[in-house]
Amino acid sequence: MSNLIEKEELHKRFIRWDAIRRNYFSVIINLFLTFSIGLLSFLLQELTKSDFTKNTFYTIGLISIFISVVIGILTSTSRFFDFKYTARKIRLTEKKEEKNISYNDIDCVNKKKIFYETLTLKLFYLQVITFIISIIFNVLFVLTQYKDKLF
Repeated sequence: MSNLIEKEELHKRFIRWDAIRRNYFSVIINLFLTFSIGLLSFLLQELTKSDFTKNTFYTIGLISIFISVVIGILTSTSRFFDFKYTARKIRLTEKKEEKNISYNDIDCVNKKKIFYETLTLKLFYLQVITFIISIIFNVLFVLTQYKDKLF
């Protein structure tokens, strides 16, 4: 009896921490997207300055941060579909007998859920990588563009 209660308690803890993990994952995706948009705005504003001189660091940084923004939008969209198919799978499983839903229907929705879940994770890693690449090149750009003012 004690073992069953312990398992139930562990399951409740798992559900709670998994929900926290999912929420933080969404926050992190949005945080990187926000920073990317801010950096993109900074780089585009640099074009309007009279003392601006374009260099390779600027170009690579601008392209990589633009890619990071696009990937961030795709990541958020994929996350939405992940939630949508997760909810649909749960609903179908719940109503399976009541509405005579087959296992094939549930399996089809589950495959879509797994696809978007995996896609979201891969896109997130790609978003972070492109953001880091952009940061590196933009730091190099700022150091070369403003070396006289910095040092």
